Amino acid sequence: MNPRSVTLNVHVFVAVASYLACFFFPAIYVGGNFEPQSSLGLLLMGWAAALELNFGWFANPAFLIAAFLAQKKPRASAILAVVALALALSFPLYRHVRVHEISSQSPVSAYGWGYALWVMSMALLAAGQFARLRLGRESLVLLAALSAGGMVAMMYGIYGASGSGGLQAHAKERDRVFDASCVTAGMQVVRRAKDVRSVFLAPDWSWTIAPRGSRASKLKYRTYGAIMRNGLLRSGKLDFVVTTAPEGQQGYFQFTPDNMDGITVPQPQGRYAVLTRARDFPWPLGLQGETIEIKDRGDGSLLASASYVLDTQSGRYCGPPGNTFSAQAFAAEVLGL
Repeated sequence: MNPRSVTLNVHVFVAVASYLACFFFPAIYVGGNFEPQSSLGLLLMGWAAALELNFGWFANPAFLIAAFLAQKKPRASAILAVVALALALSFPLYRHVRVHEISSQSPVSAYGWGYALWVMSMALLAAGQFARLRLGRESLVLLAALSAGGMVAMMYGIYGASGSGGLQAHAKERDRVFDASCVTAGMQVVRRAKDVRSVFLAPDWSWTIAPRGSRASKLKYRTYGAIMRNGLLRSGKLDFVVTTAPEGQQGYFQFTPDNMDGITVPQPQGRYAVLTRARDFPWPLGLQGETIEIKDRGDGSLLASASYVLDTQSGRYCGPPGNTFSAQAFAAEVLGL
């Protein structure tokens, strides 16, 4: 390939780079909670939308063929690039997409940088190829391509700044609620108990908050759950644990180290209680949180309390200090288990 040919194809390389870059960003957001959808996931699954006459996915093969033919067949490449751009721009006409499962549909709430870079790649290639046919000068070809790409970026910037689709307003509201909740997050230990023989759990389920990986510059947290009674009974210090009945059932269940299947009891026993209640966050914000209180049921006094909030979308966490927080570990520490 001679130097002039390389120069004429710079816009092709830039277009392909933009196409590949789109896979590192969410393409769209779906549902009332603005759940991000990866560009790569839509690439792998998007073909199914053609069953409902949504042909936007076919912009991908049209773009790739256009990029492959850019040097040897510039006219055919230019036409295909325009077809790809038109198909990509038609995507917002369809307000529902298939995610998670081929049979399911979700409403599109907003468009991400993945979609913008996807459209940008096709605009770069289409403008560059037509400039190549009409103008021929290397500098003008690249200028035309970059101008088209810049216009797409500018239009998406206006879209984001205007709050269209609600993505920016949604993010601001999530940040506001998260920051306000962080004010009350933390842990307070009034006193610890000794020789605890019985505990009442309501409910019998706990979350553990842990960082996704220590290599991250900022710790991003995740949650995983467990049945709390199992961990507490393993201490060997408890005679029994009483829990509330599962949803839809009445009464209480009592478990012992020798009977993990449990028996039904009419009233909750247990000297100490571990009471957990979910923090009341609007579901679309993607925030999760709990307040855990440990009480002496004999006199109703509070031994300790802990509260946390987790942003399930970004992994931000506010709560008791330390790299991890577990309601089960918190109860075991306060109750000396």
